[in-house]
Amino acid sequence: MSRTIEKSGRSMLDGAPWCSLLQFALPIMGANVLQQLYNTVDTLVVGNFESQNALSAVGSCAYLTMFYLAFAMGFSNAAGVLTAQRFGAGDEKGMKKVAGTGIILLPGVHY
Repeated sequence: MSRTIEKSGRSMLDGAPWCSLLQFALPIMGANVLQQLYNTVDTLVVGNFESQNALSAVGSCAYLTMFYLAFAMGFSNAAGVLTAQRFGAGDEKGMKKVAGTGIILLPGVHY
């Protein structure tokens, strides 16, 4: 079974598992921190420069935003699992098809 290796010549299957997991998880954790920072700054700016009605609108929309983000992340995880299964089976054509379908169906990609 042949595996496609990334351009650096190293796959996630080489080396210590914790190192690969850390390299994979750090960008996700960073994105979550930035999302929370965005919400905090948004609340501070609206709270200082607008009315209480505007601040309450920001607060009520935060739940809808988090719901949407949770849905998109869950969908992305599902597409990632299917893509990884095809990769593990050595089915490069099926992997490209599943990844492409996931990208097309992912909510928020089509602006």
